[in-house]
Amino acid sequence: MELNLDNKSEQELQFEEIRKELADTKESLRKVQKKLFAEMGILRKVCLTIQKENEFLKETQATKETKVWLYGKGDCLFIEEKQEAVC
Repeated sequence: MELNLDNKSEQELQFEEIRKELADTKESLRKVQKKLFAEMGILRKVCLTIQKENEFLKETQATKETKVWLYGKGDCLFIEEKQEAVC
């Protein structure tokens, strides 16, 4: 409980308390906003990195020959075209 040394009315004391609460809330919201903007920046960087990687993979897949692998004897893999064992 605070002392009323300035002889303020009950309403003035309540207004001061409300002003203090508003200032604290404003500061808290400012901190939350700052953190959200920082996290949004990180997410934007991650998204751009993933988009670049995705484009690279699409280009690589488009230029690469698709080969069908057939399983043959034991654990060896065979390429359909050459029928060479890759063990």
